[in-house]
Amino acid sequence: MPLSAEGFGQARAVAPQVAELGIEHIYSSDVLRAAQTAEEINKVVGVEITHDARLREFTILVAGNIRNLDDIKPGDEMYEPMVESFEEAYNRTVNFINELRRENIDNVAVVTHRGIVLMIGYYLQHGDFDMDKLQNYRKQLKAGIANCSINVFNIV
Repeated sequence: MPLSAEGFGQARAVAPQVAELGIEHIYSSDVLRAAQTAEEINKVVGVEITHDARLREFTILVAGNIRNLDDIKPGDEMYEPMVESFEEAYNRTVNFINELRRENIDNVAVVTHRGIVLMIGYYLQHGDFDMDKLQNYRKQLKAGIANCSINVFNIV
């Protein structure tokens, strides 16, 4: 789905805050909404954008419909079966973060989705994948990850 008018407005509103961070590069999910958000932010920031499939939200089945984690609402039935497991999404997120570390890339913006922000935070705080720890972390953090929110992580 393309970004809505509200989404474009949110991206425009957050762009000056991203610019103040002195961002040197933007990495974006290659999903249309994220790519459009990155482009809108970049109208103010003015750096190179790299689109990366590892930053896509992971998809799940809810009541027989394929949805992504951003679309799950409180009270929705458990998301089984997974199209991609939490661990698979975690592993590709870790791969992305570790690539930034190996190449000594810092001070970047990552335009991605709620589930991937969750995975980045979990990995940096806990390291190895553990589903029980991830679920607890998810419960604590989910309410704090809003559309177009800025979450700052130190990956050193």
